[in-house]
Amino acid sequence: MSSRVAKLWNTESSRNTLFEGIIARDVASESDLADVVVPAYDEDRVFASAPWMPRGVTLPSSGDRCIVALGETDVPGTPEPWIIAWWPYDD
Repeated sequence: MSSRVAKLWNTESSRNTLFEGIIARDVASESDLADVVVPAYDEDRVFASAPWMPRGVTLPSSGDRCIVALGETDVPGTPEPWIIAWWPYDD
């Protein structure tokens, strides 16, 4: 790998932006946004108001697993979460 490519690879913007997440609270309707925890980012932080994709009539529930993309915002250290996939979780 060239030093130029290695430098680009190691920049802040090229770091992981997809994470495993856990739905923090039940979603009440298809129009509601979801709250999610991303343990690899901060296991004590609840990201509020994350958009998600409906899957028929099933709504995300507390404890369901998901894949979260953390996008950039204008405020450093405050990524914007987007739930790009989720599935019901049974213990």
